[in-house]
Amino acid sequence: MLEGAAAGAVLGTWLHFLELSATWHVWADALNAVFRVLSGRFADATLIRLDTTAVATAWYVGGHALIGAGVALVIGGLARRAPFVVRSLLLGVVLAALDGFVLGTVWRHRALAQDVGWALVGIGGAAAAIAGIVGGAIAARLPRGSRRALASGVVVSMLIWVVSVSALASRAPARPNGEEVASPERAPTGVKIAILGLDGIDGRLVDEAIAAGRMPNLQALIERGCRGDLRSIRPPKSPVVWTSVATGAVPSVHGIEDFVVRRDGDRVPVTSNLRRVPALWNLGARAGFTSAFVNWYVTWPAETIAGAMISDRVDFDDLPRRVSPEALTAVVDSARAQVDARADREIASFTDIPPDRFAEWRANRWGQARRSLGILDDVVRHDLVTLESARVALRHGQPDLTALYFRGNDNTQHLFWKYRLAAKDGERVADLVYGDLTPEEERAFAPVVDRYYRFMDGLLGEALDLLDPETGVLVLSDHGFLTNNERSQWWRPNRLLELCGLAELQPGTGGAADSARSVVFDPRPPTVDARRVLRIGGHGDATSLALAKERLAACRVNGDEPLFRALALDEDELGPRLVAVFDETVAGERVSLPPAGGSGSSEFEFPLSEIRVPEGHSGDHRMDGLLVAAGGPFRAAATIDGARAIDIASTVLYALGAPCPLDVEGVPLVDLFDPAWREAHPVRWIATYGAREDEEPGDAIATGVDDRIRDELRALGYIE
Repeated sequence: MLEGAAAGAVLGTWLHFLELSATWHVWADALNAVFRVLSGRFADATLIRLDTTAVATAWYVGGHALIGAGVALVIGGLARRAPFVVRSLLLGVVLAALDGFVLGTVWRHRALAQDVGWALVGIGGAAAAIAGIVGGAIAARLPRGSRRALASGVVVSMLIWVVSVSALASRAPARPNGEEVASPERAPTGVKIAILGLDGIDGRLVDEAIAAGRMPNLQALIERGCRGDLRSIRPPKSPVVWTSVATGAVPSVHGIEDFVVRRDGDRVPVTSNLRRVPALWNLGARAGFTSAFVNWYVTWPAETIAGAMISDRVDFDDLPRRVSPEALTAVVDSARAQVDARADREIASFTDIPPDRFAEWRANRWGQARRSLGILDDVVRHDLVTLESARVALRHGQPDLTALYFRGNDNTQHLFWKYRLAAKDGERVADLVYGDLTPEEERAFAPVVDRYYRFMDGLLGEALDLLDPETGVLVLSDHGFLTNNERSQWWRPNRLLELCGLAELQPGTGGAADSARSVVFDPRPPTVDARRVLRIGGHGDATSLALAKERLAACRVNGDEPLFRALALDEDELGPRLVAVFDETVAGERVSLPPAGGSGSSEFEFPLSEIRVPEGHSGDHRMDGLLVAAGGPFRAAATIDGARAIDIASTVLYALGAPCPLDVEGVPLVDLFDPAWREAHPVRWIATYGAREDEEPGDAIATGVDDRIRDELRALGYIE
């Protein structure tokens, strides 16, 4: 059993290393599947407590050690007379095969390259076999009784480790000592707090940015404050996590559990009236503090609070209740109108394309690149609107609590992560995850993520300038980032028809056809739909669709694989049509097309990327976000461990002198605070702040901007 436990522990360590890796995580991520299975069987609070790196380490390493010991017993019984080297090699093969079988379901679900997955598991299996040989050699030198005792001790230790770590983690978090009070009234501390929410900021990228001199403002905060990881909530969906940040409650309690909810068959983006519990901005009226919240997730319709609420839909015209008090709306709209005049508004500076060529270059993009540039444009504006709205909210003085939310780092990492990966880790690594990247776009987009970190640091500096110098500042992100593979494809049939000599494209549209000048065309622009319906254009006739079918049927990928799975002529209420279905499984780099009419001796070739590119989000959420606390009551030059996003609300209440509620999962992170300040301000508890008083929870509110919100969520991979 000793060799089995050693082999299993080594393989588990390898897989855990891959799971923690920002690049190889996708091939070893069994935790998401495990927590999906556990969800609904255990309370949210229990799952949040179990979802720690310590528990994951125990499950990966200790669990594999126990499995390895069991497999070794079986192999020992079946191959007793085989040399222990052979048994160890067989042990490594069996353990790798078991992991490959389990993880294979993840690979298939995520449409990952299975050969890469098997290679990674194979490396772990080889290491496990070596560990088994070493363990067997050690065991062979021991007397039989000692060997059995050592093996049993190792197995029992691993079992105790897994069980005890899980049991300890599942307990309710330790609550700091303090008296319980009946009144929510705060005991003023003289402290003002500002929360600067930077969605998706990753600690590892922050370290790189600071080393390169790109984030001097955040660096200064870190150097004079506390820093640590901030554990998110699985799955780390932004509206869910940011609502837990503001309430201290688990998702099943606060009521925001996704980006959208079902209503009358439609998916409606979540709205603030779905929240079932009071948030920090509601508690001000009860505890006696003022607040200003700007662009915080799930705050539309804006609620009436002791202070100002500028909702997350402030930049949508014609929506009611975007701002509270309503008298601020005109001033906020005036500030919004000034955003486009800022020098940092132009997005060309985020790319490697010269500004004087950017407009033309952008007009010629299509598919995901075109859409990603549109979203980059939107989030730059969104974050600038947040900053300028904050100027409005703070123009007559800073309230006790200020909170700003910036989302751009999240969106840019979702969409441009693969280009950064190719630049940092090499094209060969990027190709394993994403396939071939277009060289021009790879060069153009490689700096976007890092330059957005620099841009965000500039906004952070401007936000800090709005605050009183003695303000206690909390900079936090709801999650970090890591690599994700893209699972779908964009198709551009009109470009293919153009290459076949059958269509003309409209300049600057990314792939829309000029129907009047085309022989055959696809009425739709590029989409992810592999089934396309082609029509006769202004230059076509009754034979054109048959000609198009013949030409398209001749298209081959890498010389032998048909590009289309089906081509069928028929008719519908709009007239004759050619239904063309691309083969989504075809693999290759180039498409060959015989010369028109079969004449000539050479084929025409073009890159497959002219008509097909990946679709999806190349960066995904890592469970650890970032927490920085500086100024005011916070400790200097310190680190903090074990902080959770769900603890922020109680931490803020404690800093403001308000009692912390006992009926939520979150607890105050007292280790953030200077010891002398803590001694002078003991924690106070209150049983509950009660239910929401301003508005009864109801159904999500459908609006005319929902399609736009859904399109953006779809582009970022949040919804199908």
